Amino acid sequence: MYCKGGVLYPVALTNEQKKMIQMSSMLFQALKVVFDKPQGQARGYTNIFLPGGHIEFGESAKDALIREIQEELGIKCTVNNFLGLVEHKWEKMDNYIAR
Repeated sequence: MYCKGGVLYPVALTNEQKKMIQMSSMLFQALKVVFDKPQGQARGYTNIFLPGGHIEFGESAKDALIREIQEELGIKCTVNNFLGLVEHKWEKMDNYIAR
């Protein structure tokens, strides 16, 4: 058994797999720092969003992820294992309130 970050793994992991878990853990810790105090929190907003955006015409979801992380966080990254995507369908919002 192998335990990392509160997750129990039923088999022993190779050193390379342990490094990947540690790197993933480091990334999530870094993202927690980025999102710990969102910019809008001072104005009473409580929503936190992960980096993301639209997929441009002719662009793959993987390439869009890399581009959005670069644009929003200033981090150059690569994607080793693309797990999938979440699609949000937002209604067109023509009206807004400005303070």
